[in-house]
Amino acid sequence: MFGSRVMNVDATLAEWFAKRSGTYVEVILGGQVFGGRIGEAPQKPRDYQWDGATLLIRFGTTEELEIQEPGGIAIGPRFDLTIPEAKRVRWSWHYYGRPQTPSNRCEEVLVPEADALQVVRTGPTLSAGYERRQRSTAPLVWLY
Repeated sequence: MFGSRVMNVDATLAEWFAKRSGTYVEVILGGQVFGGRIGEAPQKPRDYQWDGATLLIRFGTTEELEIQEPGGIAIGPRFDLTIPEAKRVRWSWHYYGRPQTPSNRCEEVLVPEADALQVVRTGPTLSAGYERRQRSTAPLVWLY
């Protein structure tokens, strides 16, 4: 996060969205790239809502990123958005290539703990299930 600026949440989101909406960003959650590798599944931010406690960012089609009680939101030198802390993060999407129905909805929920990150995946994804992994130094959410 070298060169990042931590600012007021409303101002930060407005500035970031003005620069990045309609352009592709990588979604990196807990140090893991959505899609497996950079370039596999970039997303286009479409809109966002901030109610003072929960941030919801919607992407291209049905992808959503919901962050409860985000902390330390900052914009990096390449207009990447970092969120090092949150109470809970939920990333959801429809399984690609299948009809956009409730049964094809996938979710990944991250809940930080003292020294670990609880990750629960649901839906028709190959990686569905629960895991607990050691917290890394990576931001909890990084939109790069």
